[in-house]
Amino acid sequence: MNRKDIQIQRMQCATIINSPGNFISYDHRAGEAIRPIQCITSFCPPEELMKDILATKIAGITAMDGQEKDGYASFMLVLQPLFGYTNQKFEDMLCEFFEKYNL
Repeated sequence: MNRKDIQIQRMQCATIINSPGNFISYDHRAGEAIRPIQCITSFCPPEELMKDILATKIAGITAMDGQEKDGYASFMLVLQPLFGYTNQKFEDMLCEFFEKYNL
């Protein structure tokens, strides 16, 4: 990871990856149990980001929902862990995408 402004906070049940302008939060227990992972983001994921997540073949996207209120957007991605998924791989992937898409 080249950017120094991206922070990772691991809590008892959630992981938050944030930069000065954006964040994504997800329940890492769901990934460990191979259940759908609900990710809350402060940004609308670009179409290319969605394709990149699918291309990793460690998680499939099953739903995306967004709601805008008072100029602040919050979006939810629901990802399904696939064969080879680990929380560490997922965290690394998200950090790479924060850099790649300047989130």
